[in-house]
Amino acid sequence: DEKTAARPEGKNDVGDAGGEYFRMWVSTLVGQGKRDKFRQTLKELDAHPLASLWKDTDSKRRLKAELAFALDDASLAVHTLKELAKDHPDDWEYVTRVIELTYDEAKDKDKWVESTLAWIDTIRNGTQDTEGKAAEPEPGAEAKTKTKTTTTSTGPKALIRGPYLAEVHVYAHAVRNTNREGEAGRREALVRGMEAKLVEYYKRFGSKVCVFSDTKSYLKDLGGRGQETIALVEALRNAAASAYAPGTAKGVMADIAIKKAERFLGMEKNLTPEQLCTLAGSYVSKYLDTLPLVKGLKETERGPGDDYLLLAAHQLLQASEAEKKKKGAAGRPPRARACATRWSWWSCACITPSTTFRPSCS
Repeated sequence: DEKTAARPEGKNDVGDAGGEYFRMWVSTLVGQGKRDKFRQTLKELDAHPLASLWKDTDSKRRLKAELAFALDDASLAVHTLKELAKDHPDDWEYVTRVIELTYDEAKDKDKWVESTLAWIDTIRNGTQDTEGKAAEPEPGAEAKTKTKTTTTSTGPKALIRGPYLAEVHVYAHAVRNTNREGEAGRREALVRGMEAKLVEYYKRFGSKVCVFSDTKSYLKDLGGRGQETIALVEALRNAAASAYAPGTAKGVMADIAIKKAERFLGMEKNLTPEQLCTLAGSYVSKYLDTLPLVKGLKETERGPGDDYLLLAAHQLLQASEAEKKKKGAAGRPPRARACATRWSWWSCACITPSTTFRPSCS
C-alpha cells in the first residue's frame, strides 16, 4: 500500500528484491557453463540497470574474478582480486590467488618477488607495528570483533597475520616452481628469503596457538637439509625468545610452537626409547610449571601449557613404536603396550602433589 511504499524500509525491500532478482538471474547465466554466457554475465555485472542493487559487492567482485579467470582474462582477474585483498588483507584466498596468478604471468621472476612483496606491504593498510615488535591485543580483546586498527606509537596495536604469512608464501611459491638442478643458485637465494620471512613471522606471532599450523607447509619445504634445518629451528627459537619473556603465557606458547616445529622437522626421529621417555618427562614437568598461569581460566578453557602434554604423548608413542621394532612382536601387543605406557604417564601427572591436572578440552 501507499503507507508501506512511503516508508524507508519499504524502499529497501524493493531494492533488496531487485538485487536478489539480479543475483539469481546472474547465477542462472553462469550455471549454463557456456563461455558466451560468462562474457554476457561479466558485462552485465557493471552495465545492467539492477546491478547496483546487488549490495554484496564482495560477492559481485568474487564472481567477476572467477569469470575473468574462466575467460582467460588474467589481468582483470588479478585486478579484481587485488581490490578484494586491499579491502580484506587477512583473507588468505584473495592474497594467495594474486600471488599464484601473477607468478604465472611474470617473465622476470626475480622482479616478481620484489613487486609482489611491495604490493603485500601496501595492503597492510596501517596494520604494521611501528615498533617492530610482536603486537598483541590487550587483555580481553580476543572477545571483541576482529576490527583492523590503525597503528600508532601509543595505545593498543592490532596485527593481522595474513599479509606477513603471505610474504612467506611469495618465497615458497617461487621455491616450489624453481628447478632444483638448473637454478640452484637462484633457488638458494629464495630459500634464504623464505627463512628470513618465516623467522620474522615467528617473532611476531609465535605466541599464537595457530602459528605452527600456519607455517607447517613451509616448514616441510625447508626440512631434510641437515645442519641448515637445525640452524633454521635455532633461528626460530631465538626470534621467539627475543619477543616473549620465558615463563609467561606467551613465552610458553611460543616455546611449544618451536617444539612442534622441531618434532615435525624430524629432529627427534633418531632418539632412543629411553631418550624419548626422558623428553616426555621434561614436557610433563614443563606443563606442571605452567599451572599457575591457568588461574582464572574456566575448566573448559585452554591453558597455555596444555600442548606440552600432547607433545609428551607423542614422545611416548614414538618410544613404544621404537621398542616394538627393537624387541619384535614378543610380549604384549604393541597397541596394549602403548596404552599401558600412556596410562602410567597420565597417572603420574594426575597424582603429583600440590597440582591440579587440567587436560585440554579445546
